[in-house]
Amino acid sequence: MRIAVLLMATGLATAQNQGITLSNLTPTNYVEVPGHPSQVPLNGFTFEAWVTYDDTTVPVGTGVRWPTICRKNPAQGSSIFHLRANAGGNSATVIRFRITTSAGNRILDWPFASGALLTWTHLAASYDGAMMRIFVNGVDMVSTTHTGVMNDTGGTFRIGAGGATAWHTWNGQIDEVRLWPYARTAAEIQSTLGLELSSVPSGVSTWNLNGNFADSSGPNPGAAVGTVPFASGVQGLIASPSGAVAVGASSNTCVNPVLAGIASLPTVGNPAFGLTASGGPPNAAGLLAISDQAFAGPVVISGVTVWVDVTRPGAQIIPVTNGPFGSLTYPIPLPPNPGLAGFAAFVQWAWADPNCGSAGLTGSNALRITLLP
Repeated sequence: MRIAVLLMATGLATAQNQGITLSNLTPTNYVEVPGHPSQVPLNGFTFEAWVTYDDTTVPVGTGVRWPTICRKNPAQGSSIFHLRANAGGNSATVIRFRITTSAGNRILDWPFASGALLTWTHLAASYDGAMMRIFVNGVDMVSTTHTGVMNDTGGTFRIGAGGATAWHTWNGQIDEVRLWPYARTAAEIQSTLGLELSSVPSGVSTWNLNGNFADSSGPNPGAAVGTVPFASGVQGLIASPSGAVAVGASSNTCVNPVLAGIASLPTVGNPAFGLTASGGPPNAAGLLAISDQAFAGPVVISGVTVWVDVTRPGAQIIPVTNGPFGSLTYPIPLPPNPGLAGFAAFVQWAWADPNCGSAGLTGSNALRITLLP
């Protein structure tokens, strides 16, 4: 039986399509975001941005230069993760992704041809507890192994620079910056390349950079340091709602909340759609509940706050096993049936965990998923 109810259909609109422009010749121009725990996801992450970059105008022979797209904790020697052009002293054409975990530091390089990033290019970097990857326009270009939990040393999250000098400032444009609290696949990244996202729930941050530095999904607004001019951004992007709204909260029985999220948008015909769980116990047995309704209020079952009405006819309770890094994506390819647009379902995760709750169980928040046209 199809588990859905008809809700108001939500349309799409043309995005404002602005971005920021920075120069490696001008010091102290970047976007500073105050530190927040959501900037260091413990169960893996994906960072994304549309960028242009002019390697031909980066000064040569005047010092080591690291034009940076983003960096968490800009203090010297304290980077938690960053994505930058490792130009060095000779304008080398290498994009470098670096992370720091409990197992140490690791770098991953993607070399590119001079001039290749003069036009808008989508770059993404992910870490899932086992692999680091760099994606270019949604294609998995390079990867390497690494392990360990992200090492949170605090600090701010910086967009457009790594340090406070011109040597660390990006040399080009940046648009549509995103931080997801789980590793995304190439197909999931490709499915949202052409969209301007906002109101994505459960720990996702989206900086659209349309004349401001607001986080249109999460708790991480930024502010300009120096002069950060806006200019025309990526053309042709479509502003889209996320199709997902958080319902309730996770059961407060663990140190870290378990969050229900989405790997891509619930668009009719999207084969890459999936439901995500992050923050749960690694390798734990669990359940994914799907129903056409939520309870009128929270119902506590075995110490877990249940939001999804699992007593409804046709409700499904699906056995699942969490991933080794405490996160999981449950794929639900959506068929290309226009008649499904506007239908909705409620979903929630629960995990067995002897360290959580009186009954050894913990639960996520719920989501209301509305299928988009």
